[in-house]
Amino acid sequence: MDSLRAVFTDIGKAIRSRRPLVHHITNYVTAGFCADAALAIGASPMMADEPAEMAEIAPQADALVCNLGTIHLAQRDALLAAASLAGRRGIPVILDPVGVMSSSLRLETAKAILALSCVTILKGNAAESRALLSLDGGGRGVDSASEEHPEVLARALAARYHCVAAVTGAVDAVSDGTRLARAANGTPYLSRITGSGCMTGSLMGAAAAVAEDPFYAALWALTCMNVSAEEAERISRGPGTFRACLMDALGRHDGSLLADRFRGSLE
Repeated sequence: MDSLRAVFTDIGKAIRSRRPLVHHITNYVTAGFCADAALAIGASPMMADEPAEMAEIAPQADALVCNLGTIHLAQRDALLAAASLAGRRGIPVILDPVGVMSSSLRLETAKAILALSCVTILKGNAAESRALLSLDGGGRGVDSASEEHPEVLARALAARYHCVAAVTGAVDAVSDGTRLARAANGTPYLSRITGSGCMTGSLMGAAAAVAEDPFYAALWALTCMNVSAEEAERISRGPGTFRACLMDALGRHDGSLLADRFRGSLE
């Protein structure tokens, strides 16, 4: 994994030295946690979702994170305006289509952002991924893909939406339509705190802002979060101390350590 060590080291160092400004239009339940995670790894978070200021705010950012976790109509307008501006200016856009299988507003908003052809990294779980692919519960091949086969969903999303797709679960899969990575790091403790997925999106934003290759930006972010979580679990006493230990571990991220502890494969 020497090549992975070099790439992960470069991304981590670049985040700390350049302190990329990551604009979040995100879930109000987890906004503070996302800001803390971005600060912990060395990035600069900005939370702004007022449509009237997007023309001034969005162009300042080095990356844009769009999270649909607590979507409302005004936020939808902000998301579309900021994503459109980011796309025209070549600013990386991370889309976290939280809960798109649950409401038409979420699904239609996610598809409207994707239709702008501005999304750099699309991150979702299996259910969200299936909704974006308009899949039902039956069929074969992609139609039968689930958490057990995230690589099928990742490849299909990347091909349909011409971006890097990261499908999260017990095993994560990342694909740009050609390459594929499977990553098996992590701990069930991540499901016992609010915002672990949203924070991962923030890490993806910071990494995409500095990395030459968004495929490795997505893989770095997943590995950084999951390896940090494994470290936090070893020394925490429960969900409360786990969150604090997780932030500490994120602040100590190191490319060599991430590569050495990476459990997965690259194709």
